[in-house]
Amino acid sequence: MQISIAAAGNADTNVNLIDHRYQAEALRQLRGIDCGVLNNSFYSSASDVGLTRTPNASFMWPLTASNVQNITVGRGMATAYGIDAKSESDISFTATAPSAGTKYLFIYLQWDLSNPTEGKGDLLLHDNGSSATWTPPYQDNLITNPIGKYQMPLYRLTVNTSGTVTATANWTSLGVLTVSYPLRAQHANHAEQADYAEYCKDHQSDGTIHSRLVGITNRLDTLGFSQVSISGANSDYIDTANTALYKLGKVIYGKIVFKHPNINGYGINGSASHVSVTVGTLSQAPHQQVQYKHAWSWSETISGHTVTHTIELTYTISTSGVITCTYTTQYYGYSAATATERPIIWDKYNNRIIY
Repeated sequence: MQISIAAAGNADTNVNLIDHRYQAEALRQLRGIDCGVLNNSFYSSASDVGLTRTPNASFMWPLTASNVQNITVGRGMATAYGIDAKSESDISFTATAPSAGTKYLFIYLQWDLSNPTEGKGDLLLHDNGSSATWTPPYQDNLITNPIGKYQMPLYRLTVNTSGTVTATANWTSLGVLTVSYPLRAQHANHAEQADYAEYCKDHQSDGTIHSRLVGITNRLDTLGFSQVSISGANSDYIDTANTALYKLGKVIYGKIVFKHPNINGYGINGSASHVSVTVGTLSQAPHQQVQYKHAWSWSETISGHTVTHTIELTYTISTSGVITCTYTTQYYGYSAATATERPIIWDKYNNRIIY
């Protein structure tokens, strides 16, 4: 079925209404992409400047294909080397089922400029037999070959012996791009791709964004920038959400938020016994074992008398990064869980604990 392209001519006067080569070069330069299906998205009121657009699948070559007697492709647009092809109506096809095994059908677009006075576009169906791979015979560069042809696969249909379409693959999976917006832009707030970054005053060392970011990352790795993680953290003892430790070279700094354990709502109540619990492991450890002690006090009324309880918890961080908490349980201890923020500065270069 023939469809329209931008190079359509006037058969009565035997001239082209549009000089397709010049228009194609302009469109190709603007889009930055040679061949692909044009993404027909539309203005959205969510963005006055068009940064947000509303996609409409009914303008993107919609396919209906249940069997070989019911294959229809709807309207859409595509470009090949800047020459746009479009279809405004549904186009239907029929095919035959394989006598055995599986058959593959390809629906494709064709740009045919072999007639110098009329550019021709077609939406066609190709029976590829039992092979799932089809290489279009015409892939001419229509800019450099003004009488060439170009074929662009839109769909591959898998058909069984009953004529049923059991699977479909669209142009993206067949290696054809969807052209959504210009590939490169010199003046734009948002662009899909930008190649170069200017980061020196004299511009003598400018390079690609990728090379610049790789260089920065390598320098940070050399300096030792990283975040210290805690594995196996016990939430009854450590507030991991508010704990933040960082490594800068041989210095570990940040904070650990230790908690007063309030297990099952009973605090540290129980028969007097010594408790030692492993509560987590740091990925970066101090050069020597350190201890942080915290005392919590609370009061309660027992038989009309106010009783004050005080308990001391000791958090120990070993040279392997293992954190343990030790304390002695108390009778009548029903304190609610509280937390204490402990700043950390470990200088492993000078082998000292600053804080």
